[in-house]
Amino acid sequence: MRKGISAFIGMALVVGVMALPALAGKTTKGSFSAVAPVPYPASFADGADAGQDCLASNEGVSRASKALKIPAAGKLTASMGDFQGDWDLYVFNKAGSELASSHADNVQGGIVGEKLSVTIPIKQTVNIVACNWSGGPTATVNYKFTSN
Repeated sequence: MRKGISAFIGMALVVGVMALPALAGKTTKGSFSAVAPVPYPASFADGADAGQDCLASNEGVSRASKALKIPAAGKLTASMGDFQGDWDLYVFNKAGSELASSHADNVQGGIVGEKLSVTIPIKQTVNIVACNWSGGPTATVNYKFTSN
């Protein structure tokens, strides 16, 4: 019986290790249209957590989100464009902790666009979130994940 269990465990380890290279370097790309027609009326003090204010806003009203299943450790990049005014871009883990953000000043004549990059250490689901602080009703978010 022990030999059978040992053989089963050994085979499972071999199959698991052989599957790892299949994920290495695999790239997933996508995009979504962020529709958030009402800017979030947040007036937070210096040092306050804008990312958590963003999560407190209503989905489809002041923010738009995309859940993304990350299959393994790797790098996630995201960019947002095609918008007017001030939008910000975030990545949160399932627990709601901010993993990355982009807060470019797009209101004072800056370059319109947000970009971020984050290393994801383990398989998990993350949320890419676009927040409308004082902008037009739509934006386009592009993302790319490459596994290690």
